[in-house]
Amino acid sequence: MRPLVVVCLLVCSLAAACTAERSQDSAVGSSDAQRGAALAACAAEPKADLEACRTVVRLGVVESGARLPETEAFYTGMAQAFLAEGQTVGAVAMYRIAVRLYPFNADLHYKLGDVLVDRLGASEEALGPFMLAVKHRPRFPEAMLALARVQHELGYFDEAIEQYRALLEIDSSSAEAFAGVGQGLAAKGDHRGAIEVLGRAALLPSAGDEIWTALARSQSALGQPDAAAASLRRAVAINPESREAFCLRAQVLTTVGKAEEARAACIQARRPTEHRASECACTP
Repeated sequence: MRPLVVVCLLVCSLAAACTAERSQDSAVGSSDAQRGAALAACAAEPKADLEACRTVVRLGVVESGARLPETEAFYTGMAQAFLAEGQTVGAVAMYRIAVRLYPFNADLHYKLGDVLVDRLGASEEALGPFMLAVKHRPRFPEAMLALARVQHELGYFDEAIEQYRALLEIDSSSAEAFAGVGQGLAAKGDHRGAIEVLGRAALLPSAGDEIWTALARSQSALGQPDAAAASLRRAVAINPESREAFCLRAQVLTTVGKAEEARAACIQARRPTEHRASECACTP
């Protein structure tokens, strides 16, 4: 009987091994099918399926070295999927590949610059993509604004002013463009020119507290504390949470001897926030 038992055991072992191998092959096949379906849906024109792209990210298809579709929709969708998964570096990589494949696509250059600034704070690195976006579509308001902001931040004031003025030719009611010109002039020391431009910007319905604060800064620089205090009243009325406006208001009121009002403004300016303490130099 023993030989029969041994034979039965061998047959059972072989059967189990075959079943396990078939299960493994089935799992691999299922995984390949899932990957293929996700890639196809993510690459579909004109707009990729974001959930399919997120599946591609989660499966690690890009890192696997697999051949990827070369459609604009795929790389745009993958960049959005990486961002949705909290992987900014992956999104930047996708946009970089996309702009190499489609070098004349202004939207892709703009989106690359936007991610670099918004997610990584890499303003200097974003300068090139924004410039290319404007080059390939000269009347592209969002890219023009983004480029001007970065130019101003990096100290290219003449270039930023030129870009803001070009935008005003497209949209003469853009409060941000007016403010940008004024702040650029102020940064260059031309406070009279800044006051003229910012004064016009402040009259626009869309004027925000930042315009009134910038106007007050130039008024204060030219020794006009009363006008500056009036502008700052408008700023804090529009935005009661503007610590910058309250800080400048405290400093201006101090120069005209209004100690109590200055102290109240300083207390508002120095109140802590969730993220950081105030940097206002006033004394409450």
